[in-house]
Amino acid sequence: MEGMIISISMEALADLIQGAVRSALTEFRKSVSQADDPKDDLLPAEEAAAFLDIKLSTLYYKTYHREIPFMKRGKKIYCSRKELLEWMGQGRQYTRSESTSMAEERLAQLRKKHAR
Repeated sequence: MEGMIISISMEALADLIQGAVRSALTEFRKSVSQADDPKDDLLPAEEAAAFLDIKLSTLYYKTYHREIPFMKRGKKIYCSRKELLEWMGQGRQYTRSESTSMAEERLAQLRKKHAR
């Protein structure tokens, strides 16, 4: 096939492209719908610890002290992937430029409030 040139009509080419796009969209929709599946969102303790890159004992410590979002059913602990991502986002450190702009916005609000 190397160096082979083929001739194809514009209509046939358009049909090939449309078929490929439809196929790709179908696969994408399947992957998105599976990602929204609540079963895929719940992680048993071992998987949650691996997801957070911490030891299982650390996960149990954090659940015992209620430092991390979790659910318990019987003796089993589960964590929601979405809630873990939100929890990790709460520990986000702001850049200096973000801190500076937030401080400037807050000062502007205070000046406006006291100017009244």
